[in-house]
Amino acid sequence: MGQSWWSGRFVAVLEDIGMGNRLQRGRSYARKGQVISLDVDAGSVVARVQGSRARPYRVRIGITAYGKLEWAKLERALADNAWYAARLLAGEMPEDIEDLFTGLGLPLFPASAGELSMDCSCPDGEVPCKHIAAAFYLLAEAFDEDPFTILAWRGRDREDLLANLQAARTSGRPAADRVEHVGPALDECLDTFFARQAGIPRTSPARTGSTGMLEQLPPIDAAVRGSSLIQLLRPAYEAFGESSPIVFPTAAARHDLAALLEGHHTEILAMLDGYGAVNPRAGEDAVLLVDLTYAEDDPEEVELDIAEELYDAVGLEVTVVITD
Repeated sequence: MGQSWWSGRFVAVLEDIGMGNRLQRGRSYARKGQVISLDVDAGSVVARVQGSRARPYRVRIGITAYGKLEWAKLERALADNAWYAARLLAGEMPEDIEDLFTGLGLPLFPASAGELSMDCSCPDGEVPCKHIAAAFYLLAEAFDEDPFTILAWRGRDREDLLANLQAARTSGRPAADRVEHVGPALDECLDTFFARQAGIPRTSPARTGSTGMLEQLPPIDAAVRGSSLIQLLRPAYEAFGESSPIVFPTAAARHDLAALLEGHHTEILAMLDGYGAVNPRAGEDAVLLVDLTYAEDDPEEVELDIAEELYDAVGLEVTVVITD
């Protein structure tokens, strides 16, 4: 740990903010292989550290990751300096790169403990605990092995950084600086922000076979009299598929229903009189709405009966819905 200048600088920063002694506490944990995993991502280091319990503790160390605009500024400055660009493209970390970051108001290393968020799932109330300290220790070693890990922690991984620098050296414009088109400010379009911008096409669900659900089941070991459960269920599902398919009415059917109610209003009222129905009206998707009073009859059966009589009387398939 601390063999390279960048790793040594990171350790010095940790010591300056009062973590030097605690790093030594974590060293023995790290050396014993207690840190099972350590992953570095933009703004976050996540580690799993084996403690006294059977389940490893989860450690997270957070730092501010710079966004696209901040990295565009940094990459422009790096690309404008041939020394920085050449060293980085060669896979090396320039010793004074920290000054460039600081000069742009974007420090490379944390300046205080307040810039770091630390959390561990262990019951120890001290922060950092030995598990966090062990993660810090291995993080410094990761910086030794690959200096670009520091930049990845701040939000830019090695491949993207080098690609952007290469693009800047050849075309004069870093790839990360190619800002996407920015639309109008929100306060300028509040009147239309929640309005539907285009028509939404009506689609019908794809029709599948009645045994489609069985085909999606995971393997089931259960068997009855030598036959698998799926084999036993298949005849029943195939029988379900023999019933009449569900028809989703079209816009033309909805128009026909409105015309039917207008042209056969008296006839329909007379037909529905036996059910005690009043005020039949068209709903969406070829649904006939009826206000119905009934006693002990099953409402679903009554809806089917009305639909059948309507089909026999005027020849139009509709769905009947009894309203309250």
